[in-house]
Amino acid sequence: MPKDPSTELSKIAERLKYQDEDWKTRDEKLQRLRTLITNGALASDGFRSSHASNLKDLIHSVVCQLYDLRSVIARAAVTTLGLLMAEVGDHADAELPLREDALEGLLQLASSGNKVLAAAGRDGFPQLVEHVRFESIIKDGLLVWLRGNKNPAAKTTCLTALLQALQTWPLSLLTPCNESVEVALVEAAAHSNSEIRSLARQCLLQHLQNSPKRQAEVDKYLAKYPDTKKQLDKEQAKPGALSAEERTPPAIRRGESGAANRNGKLGGDSPPIDLSDSVDGKGSMKREASRKAVSKKGGAGSVESIRAQLDANLRQQEKLRADEVVLREKLTAAEEAAAAAAVTAAANETPTKPSFVKSLSAKLLGGGEKPAAAKPAPTAMERMKELRDRRAEMSNEEYEGERQRILQQV
Repeated sequence: MPKDPSTELSKIAERLKYQDEDWKTRDEKLQRLRTLITNGALASDGFRSSHASNLKDLIHSVVCQLYDLRSVIARAAVTTLGLLMAEVGDHADAELPLREDALEGLLQLASSGNKVLAAAGRDGFPQLVEHVRFESIIKDGLLVWLRGNKNPAAKTTCLTALLQALQTWPLSLLTPCNESVEVALVEAAAHSNSEIRSLARQCLLQHLQNSPKRQAEVDKYLAKYPDTKKQLDKEQAKPGALSAEERTPPAIRRGESGAANRNGKLGGDSPPIDLSDSVDGKGSMKREASRKAVSKKGGAGSVESIRAQLDANLRQQEKLRADEVVLREKLTAAEEAAAAAAVTAAANETPTKPSFVKSLSAKLLGGGEKPAAAKPAPTAMERMKELRDRRAEMSNEEYEGERQRILQQV
C-alpha cells in the first residue's frame, strides 16, 4: 500500500458512483477498497485532510452499489459497507451519511422482491446497529421508516434492528428516544401482519425491561389496543439482552485528531479513545494508558504477531476471492441463460382460447375491455431511489430539499 493511499481511495469512490455493464471492474474496486480499509487507509493524512467530505463521498459511492440488480455486486457492497462501518462508525463525521445514505440503502435492499438481495440487505443491519451508535440512528432513522413505510419487509427489518439496539445499546442513548419508541411500537404491535406484531411486542417488552418506570406511559398508549395489552401480559422478553453494566458507552471520535486513531475493530494498534476531553489533557492520559496496556500484553512482539496473522488472513481471503470470481462468472452465465429462456417462452406464448373468446364477446356486446386499474402511487422508497438516480443532475440544495419533502410525507 502506498504511503498515503488517499488518491487511490478518491479514484475508487469516483468509479463506484456509477453502475454500468462492467460489473467485474466494480467488484474488483470493492475488493480493493476492503483491503485499503483493513490496512488503515481511512486514517491516512490525505483522507483526513477533508475527512467529513471524503467520508461522505466514500459512503455514498459504496451505497450506490447496493442498488445494483446483480446480487454479486449487492452482496460485495454490503460486505464493504460493513467494514467501513466497523472502521468509522464511531466517528462523528460518519453519523449523517451512515444514517441518511447507508441505513436507507440497506433498508431498500432488504425490501427487495429478490430473496437473495433482500437477505443481503438484512445481513447489513446488525453491523449498522453494532458500530454506528448514535441517538439519531433510532429517532431519525429506524423509527421514521418503521412508521412511514408500508412495506412489511421494511417494517420487520426496522423492528429487528431496533430490538438489537434495545438489547445492547447503553441506556443513556436509548432514554431520549423513549416516547418516540413507545408510540411507534404500540402502533406496530396492532399491525395486521402477525410477524410485525410479534416483533413489536418483543421490542416493547425489552423497552420496559430497560425502563420499567415507563410502564404507566406505555399503558396509556395501549388503552386503545386492549388485545395487544392482553397479549403482552402473556409474553416475556426474549433472553440475550445485555445488563446495564455490560453496555459499554460509545467513545465518539471527533475531528481530524479523532480520525487519526483507528477504533481497533479491524486490527488497529489503538483501542477506542474518547477524544472529546483531550483539551484538558485527559485524552493524552487515556492514550498513554492504552500504550501501557499494550506493553503489558507483550509490547511490539504481540503487535507484530497480530499483523503477521492479519497478513496471512488477507492472503487466504485473496485466494478465496479468486475462487469466488470463477463461481460468480458461472452464476452470471446461468442467470443470463435463465433470463433468455424466460424471454423466449414469453415470446412464444399465445392467448388461450377462453380469454380470446371472452375478449371478443365483450367487444361484440359493446362493453369493451375493462379499464386498466389505476397505477398505485410510488412508495417513499421508490421515490427515494428515483431521487438518487437523478442526483447527478441536481445541486446539493435541490437534492436535500426534495429528500426532506419525501421524508415529511412519510
